[in-house]
Amino acid sequence: MVSGCTDVLPAESDGAAEDGTDNDTEEGDGGEEDTDGETPVTDAKTGSASDAERDAVERVLRQNVRATEEQRLQSLRETLHPESPYYERTIQQTQQIWNQYELKYSLTVQSVSVVGDEATVEYEQVTRATGSNSGEFRDNRITATARLRTYRSEWRLYGTEIGDIEYLD
Repeated sequence: MVSGCTDVLPAESDGAAEDGTDNDTEEGDGGEEDTDGETPVTDAKTGSASDAERDAVERVLRQNVRATEEQRLQSLRETLHPESPYYERTIQQTQQIWNQYELKYSLTVQSVSVVGDEATVEYEQVTRATGSNSGEFRDNRITATARLRTYRSEWRLYGTEIGDIEYLD
C-alpha cells in the first residue's frame, strides 16, 4: 500500500475540489471497445497504457496520500483494494501513526505500467514530521513499487514493496 506506515505519496492535487467534488472530467480516449464491452487499456500500436489510464492510476496514489495527511479514514479505505491481504493491517498501522505523528509526504513518480487489470508504479517518496512529536520521527526518503488492481472497475492499491530507505537526519 502506498500510504500510512508503508509509503505515501504527495498531497498534490488529485482533482478533487475543497468541497469533495471531482473536478476531473475524463472523456473517452477514443479506444474501441473489446468483445467483453470494456475499453482496452493498451494502445494497439505501442502496446502501452493510455495516458488516461496512467493518470487514473497515479490519481489513486495521490488520493491515498491526501487522505493519509488529512487523517480521513473513509477516504483512505476508498483507495485500498479490499481483497488485499494487507488491507486491515494497513488501516491499523495508519491509525497508529495518526495517533503519534503529523506527517507530510511528497512523491515523484518514476514510471507507471498498466497491463490488464493490474498496474505498477515506481516512485520516490519523502516523508517528514511536522507536528509536536516531530523529534521522535526520522524523516526519510524511500524508493518503492506500488501494485494496484481494479476493484469494481476502479483502481485500488493492492500492495507496496519498499526498495531503499534513506534517513534525512
